[in-house]
Amino acid sequence: MDVDSETPNTPIWGYLEPLVPSDQVERLTFHEPCLQQGVTLGRVADNDYVLPGAGVSSRHATIQWNGNRNVMSVVTLTDSSLNGTYVDGVKVNGTHQLFNGSTVFFGSKVPVIEEAADFRYIFHHPYGRSKSETVFNHYIMGVQLGGGAFGVVHKATERKSGNLYAVKTAWKNDRQRNTITCAGQETMAMMILSHPNICKLHEVFFRIDGQLVDIVLEFVDGISLLQLHTSTTNNQLTEDQAREISFQVCTALAYVHDQGVSHGDLKPDNILITRAVFPVVKLVDFGLARVINNYNAKPMATIHMYAAPEACSQVDEYGEGLEVGMSKLWDNWALGCVIFKLLAYDYPFGTQPAYQIDPALFHWNALNGNSAEAIDLVKKLLVRDTRHRMTARATLDQPWLSGYRPYQVSFASVSFEKPPEPAEFEPQAQPMDDEDTEELDDEAEGRKGKGRRRPAQRPYVASKPSPRRLRERRIPVNAARGEGPSCRKRPAMRLHGRPKRL
Repeated sequence: MDVDSETPNTPIWGYLEPLVPSDQVERLTFHEPCLQQGVTLGRVADNDYVLPGAGVSSRHATIQWNGNRNVMSVVTLTDSSLNGTYVDGVKVNGTHQLFNGSTVFFGSKVPVIEEAADFRYIFHHPYGRSKSETVFNHYIMGVQLGGGAFGVVHKATERKSGNLYAVKTAWKNDRQRNTITCAGQETMAMMILSHPNICKLHEVFFRIDGQLVDIVLEFVDGISLLQLHTSTTNNQLTEDQAREISFQVCTALAYVHDQGVSHGDLKPDNILITRAVFPVVKLVDFGLARVINNYNAKPMATIHMYAAPEACSQVDEYGEGLEVGMSKLWDNWALGCVIFKLLAYDYPFGTQPAYQIDPALFHWNALNGNSAEAIDLVKKLLVRDTRHRMTARATLDQPWLSGYRPYQVSFASVSFEKPPEPAEFEPQAQPMDDEDTEELDDEAEGRKGKGRRRPAQRPYVASKPSPRRLRERRIPVNAARGEGPSCRKRPAMRLHGRPKRL
């Protein structure tokens, strides 16, 4: 079935070109506008595209496009068949991303047995990336900025522009089974968010097998509020400084909720503040976000000191929601905890999770010394009854924040931690000189007939031992470098063949 003749003037966002064209197997062309529910393919007539094959299911698969006409363009195929769908020779289990040049087999096993109707196609897409592109084609990876259960973050330089970015890499592992799911949730949420107090999404690289995702984000030269709290060089923030941070966080969270998104994991670790006299606050890590009126994975939550009581009491050992999904109300509770910590440098309920504490035992006295308006705002957020808990948008109308003008409070008295230094790299291997090579050749020649001979290849040795290796061997660094009284006992390094003195 080819629908080119039906809508000849509408733009094409992709098409499936048959490997073996026939009367039954023709090009399948996908025209704009893109349908949110996608296009369906199957054997029966109520599909958007009919594939009249015995091995094709009634509703075989659905292909969806996110509508982006740039590198953020993503096309996915969701399999709903009995006989299977194969992308690049791999059977699809659930949803799989399609790249320009991907091969798609409907109702076929690998290798495919030739039949009269051979439903094998090559997918073509004018936007997005090719399936061979990786983040390393476009970025030079630098120092690690952070890491956790859901992956690591590296500082990176874009090859084309020289601009700095942060690359967050998430991979699938046995201990944290939700890493790839969280990366997908984060991408979906951040694609619809654009705010000066939210870390911007630049682009995403998906590996074909779905085992790894690289998310390229705006680079924020700053530290987290957790680092700010734990720094030994800082005294407690003034109330004006706490209000500056609180206003920016409330503004960002109110915007997030207005867009139909809930953050799901708001805490000081996920709030960055730039190293500046008049800093900018950024929300990061939307891996547990939920998007209203869109596809979401199974609800997940994390149990920590900033989690809402109703969230903590309804998660299993993997952090997956048992009864309720993510809610903006969870964010509002966490917002109250964050502001409490900014004002008091203490938790509202000591070191126990919120769901284990009686509200009457909250440490409200820790807020003494702050204004009544600030204390009142925090108390309206930390309400266990979700029906009476204040929203992030409502905080901006409270006396403490109403009419506030940001970026006018100085943080010159705050000592920010220095950025991490680049990691020391291992020395590059260097070829041995001709004299050493000849010695090894002579040695190998003399062992003819005495066992298996080593292949003729140019051996390599390290040019200089790294300080880390020297420490492991407990050898003085100056001795290895030829300095000091013990320089005559320098260590020998061996990678291949005969050891060489450094």
